[in-house]
Amino acid sequence: MIIGLTGPTGAGKGTVASVFAAHGFMVLDMDQIAHGIYEDGGECVREVERAFPGVTQNGVLNRRALADLVFADEKKLELLNHITHKYIIAQTKEYIARANHPLAQEKEFLVQANQPFEQATHSFLQANQTLVQEKEYLAQANQTPEQATHSLAQANQPPEQATHSPAQANQTLVQTKENLYITKNHPILLDAPLLFEAGMESMCDATVCVLADENARMERIMARDGMDESHALARMKSQHPDAWYEEKSDYCIVNNTTPQALLERTEEVIARLTEELC
Repeated sequence: MIIGLTGPTGAGKGTVASVFAAHGFMVLDMDQIAHGIYEDGGECVREVERAFPGVTQNGVLNRRALADLVFADEKKLELLNHITHKYIIAQTKEYIARANHPLAQEKEFLVQANQPFEQATHSFLQANQTLVQEKEYLAQANQTPEQATHSLAQANQPPEQATHSPAQANQTLVQTKENLYITKNHPILLDAPLLFEAGMESMCDATVCVLADENARMERIMARDGMDESHALARMKSQHPDAWYEEKSDYCIVNNTTPQALLERTEEVIARLTEELC
């Protein structure tokens, strides 16, 4: 199950995403993915520089300069989204594919709390390598204990681990496969401010939007991003009205009262999604 979460800036999507995570969803944050793409100095950054000369220096993107440029001009914002969406979608699909990989271990290898995606990917690759080595060891089940010990010692494992019998190794792999089944069926949440603009709703089984009054959003943006009122207002005006999100989304969460009310409404939506889609 893949759920798309969207809504205007400052509405409270991050809080809602944390509730989904507490209910077992693996959260893929599109803003984090976009930042990772910007920071790697790759083709996306070069394409942005060609479209907006002067927003990079020595291959490093100045995100504040870029934001000031595009949020004041709707056409420039559309161009930026056109450039970046294909990179974000490709990276998102890669993470989803890894989450469903038959050799993926527990979801913590993929996305850990506050862990950068680059580190999460490294953890996944290490887990994948470990399991590949286990399968190679099992293929040697017909070797004599001495041969098996020699093979395991070559893998730089301690001698006491090298004395494990093929039966014990097989039991380990069976237990691992049981964990893989659980992991593969974990639901995924795409936290994507531009979910519909990027066409990513086609990847989702259902979509959820989070909305809030403009004054509340303004205060959150200024506190969160360190912006003054004029910059926060410009960012808000660059986005769609609430009715646009409501019309396109399967579920709507309104964040205008208390944190407790937001929690209860989010849990209600999660319960309905689980009932309808699982």
